[in-house]
Amino acid sequence: RLTALNQAGMTLALVLNRFDEIPDFVQFAGVLADCTLAETGTTTELLQRALVAQLAHSERLTDVQLPEPDEPSARHALPDGEPRIVLNDGVVSYNDRPILHHLSWRVNPGEHWQIVGPNGAGKSTLLSLITGDHPQGYSNDLTLFGRRRGSGETIWDIKKHIGYVSSSLHLDYRVSTTVRNVILSGYFDSIGIYQAVSDRQRKLAQQWLDILGIDKRTADAPFHSLSWGQQRLALIVRALVKHPTVLILDEPLQGLDPLNRQLVRRFVDVLIRQGETQLLFVSHHAEDAPACITHRLEFVPEGERYKYVSGRCNN
Repeated sequence: RLTALNQAGMTLALVLNRFDEIPDFVQFAGVLADCTLAETGTTTELLQRALVAQLAHSERLTDVQLPEPDEPSARHALPDGEPRIVLNDGVVSYNDRPILHHLSWRVNPGEHWQIVGPNGAGKSTLLSLITGDHPQGYSNDLTLFGRRRGSGETIWDIKKHIGYVSSSLHLDYRVSTTVRNVILSGYFDSIGIYQAVSDRQRKLAQQWLDILGIDKRTADAPFHSLSWGQQRLALIVRALVKHPTVLILDEPLQGLDPLNRQLVRRFVDVLIRQGETQLLFVSHHAEDAPACITHRLEFVPEGERYKYVSGRCNN
């Protein structure tokens, strides 16, 4: 029917959800991202732009199988059904000023959480407890991946379960390298590569690049020549190559324009849905969350402190 209307000379304006829904007769198109018309042009030219082509590629990723890790994930050593993170009545303070005030929180297997709240609410403090970096973790009733803090565990007993990406890591990744090598560095937990890479690791990295829709020319181009969102996405894959128990994305959309935000959010949703890694997605706004989020922990201002509202999302 649309084709008939077009052949009758009628001007049509179509609002579509997917790139593959664009009829062949459409001459001009635009991409709407976060209520912003981010890209416009002739349909043919628009679909050839790198970011738009990668976004269109993401729509075709249904039932994709993620590359396996180069060695078994630490997740397999955890008992089935055991909570990944348990914090009971958590308190963190500096100079008698409470940062976390009696927060109780539990992350069970299969749950994907958004942690949302304004700057200064305590989100970063909570993350530092989870990653084992905060010294007050020992003074709290905190269990991470089956180990009570202060029970003789090492920092690496915790960190082997965690993949982590933040805007500060992005800024710190200043080495001159390729996109391919950024992903490969995830096997060594290093910024840059300083040891021999196996043929198996190279093969697995190529599989990740294929999932991202990154061709050989782009894969071997300088990392910093990509868009900010494509760089952020490469760092997320870098954190996922070992299939960690939990992936922490700390403000992953910060500093991105609407199209890059949509690109990152879409691929995060695909990668998390297709794997077994659980997501902790930290942001300022609830609407930043990818569709895979199942639960939300919200820091809500209440006088000089914050109250904590947690539960299942109504997706």
